Amino acid sequence: MNWAKTLALLLLAVQAQETPTHCGHPCPARGSRGPTKNVHGWRKWKDLVHYHIAKNAGTTLRSVVTKRYGGLELHGPGKKAYGEYFNDAGRKWAGRYFVAMAREPTSKLMSQFFYVRASLGGDFGTWHRCVTFHEYVESKRARHNHQFSQLVAGSRLAACDPSHNVSYFKRPRHEAGITKADDVCKGGSTVLKSRILEILRQPRLFVGLVEDFDASLVALQRETGLPDATYCHKRTTKGALNKPRHLTEETRRASSRRNELDEVFYAAAREVHAWKRCCYGVDDDAVEAFRAKNLEFQHSTGCHVIHDRKQKRMDNRTIGDPNWHGRGTSTYGAKCAALDPRKYALPGDSD
Repeated sequence: MNWAKTLALLLLAVQAQETPTHCGHPCPARGSRGPTKNVHGWRKWKDLVHYHIAKNAGTTLRSVVTKRYGGLELHGPGKKAYGEYFNDAGRKWAGRYFVAMAREPTSKLMSQFFYVRASLGGDFGTWHRCVTFHEYVESKRARHNHQFSQLVAGSRLAACDPSHNVSYFKRPRHEAGITKADDVCKGGSTVLKSRILEILRQPRLFVGLVEDFDASLVALQRETGLPDATYCHKRTTKGALNKPRHLTEETRRASSRRNELDEVFYAAAREVHAWKRCCYGVDDDAVEAFRAKNLEFQHSTGCHVIHDRKQKRMDNRTIGDPNWHGRGTSTYGAKCAALDPRKYALPGDSD
């Protein structure tokens, strides 16, 4: 049998597993995705890969994917972009199944900012307590377009590059300059979104939504056949005014401008999430049933009353430092003024 015929048969086999529905895109059959199966037909759950994106409910998701099922977690500065693993044809990644979460970009940026304020010391933590969130957004320290750099970078440019060259999305730098969709995709945001949709629909990847976390876990179970996804909620910062509703309209616009790639990414992630909810029948009743089961699990383990030992409570009056009395006062202002003026310049300062 020649390779072309073999490929055609494989494509037919894949298509046979997909059922066209009213969901706007052909649906994969329930349980058809996930890690490879062993000789007995059981999923090899250790082939799950938690692609941990900072401040995207990763600590909670870790308790399911890695702690309960022994999956691998990719986290920290040595982690490559997802596309680089996906393009790796080596045996190490064959049969692996990646799980991650997406989050509304401004909410994610705020979570990162307040986490550092509440948890970290030294000059880095001090700097975050010396600036407002708006100043942070304007600075090169903010993790602009971070989700795009994690889950889209390393993948083929495809429709974004009309040439026939093999080229890949690059990771955008975290800097004050604004990176626009036109900078990375010749077709602009519309073509970029269509390409991201293709990436997020790949059979080896599941991306849920932090804002619809329980429904995401139900969809994950139905997509892969994962037996149980109940969890204990893990939070690293408590008490911070870290919701976008606390921001001025000006700051929200500034955040959106500097996260245009993440805004496009998140819109695509929401669309894929809605598609999977539709495909797998994850309606409100299914989510409520999961929440009831999860509440029972949390009570049985006691995690509904046990605070995560890593959690930091933040008093917004002291913004993470009990000695804080305002940047303009002599008590704390001296700390802010003592920061290296080149390394820790405020947005707009000359460096």
